[in-house]
Amino acid sequence: MTDKIVPVCDFDEFFGKNPEEHFSSARLANAERVYAQIIEEQKDDAQKKMVKMIEQMLEQIAKIEAGKTMESIVDSIYAQSFSIKCNAGMYGYPLATAFANQLFYYCKEIAGQPLNTNMQASLRAHLEALRIIFKKNIRSMTDPIALELLKELERIGEQ
Repeated sequence: MTDKIVPVCDFDEFFGKNPEEHFSSARLANAERVYAQIIEEQKDDAQKKMVKMIEQMLEQIAKIEAGKTMESIVDSIYAQSFSIKCNAGMYGYPLATAFANQLFYYCKEIAGQPLNTNMQASLRAHLEALRIIFKKNIRSMTDPIALELLKELERIGEQ
């Protein structure tokens, strides 16, 4: 038995004798261009998926408001808000990232508690704001609707 760690791939074999050429600014610029192109191509699909997620969460809240208990609703919204939080910024929705982030931490705070009407209203307000952001394609934090939603975000945060 040997104490020597054997690499899975040989650096010289993978990169050749001149690794700098693999990390040249031209190659990195090309990689960034390709990445930006992929993100651009996926924006519409990502927007539609996030709207669908938000609408499913709103349906879950409507069931609770109608008296049908769903104990896992907060866990579900917590997980989905994390997904939105992570993806929204990548696809050019900084305002959605802010709302999803606040929703994420709010869910963490109320997890395990019975949902009262104030909690339900707060969850609904976050989700409605997110739905507006994606449906109206609000990408700028200075958009008039964005400014109103930011005021709402601040108001919700104070409750």
